Amino acid sequence: MNRILYKLAFMICFTVSCWSCVNDGDFIQEGILRVSFKNSTIVGSQTDVLIEIMDVANREYVILEESSIGSRPIEINLNTGNYLLRITYGNEVLLKGFQIRKGKTTEINC
Repeated sequence: MNRILYKLAFMICFTVSCWSCVNDGDFIQEGILRVSFKNSTIVGSQTDVLIEIMDVANREYVILEESSIGSRPIEINLNTGNYLLRITYGNEVLLKGFQIRKGKTTEINC
């Protein structure tokens, strides 16, 4: 009977000690992409802007598509990885590569 209690107490202590080492940040697997148009004279206040995000490995498949009017900044939550950003406004197309890191914000100024 004592052996069973010792084993049970050991298992409880072991489990508690393992879980006490885990931080909340260990479970975060995404970051933020912020696209801003601060220095752009091309994007006016009423220009339609289309933002498409693709994986670098598969550029033909659009993962996410966001649209905006004017030069308002856009924030998008993405999983960690390497991506390609395609911004379309008017007849202009801009391609930029970027990397999302865990718990960080990647800012792209157009």
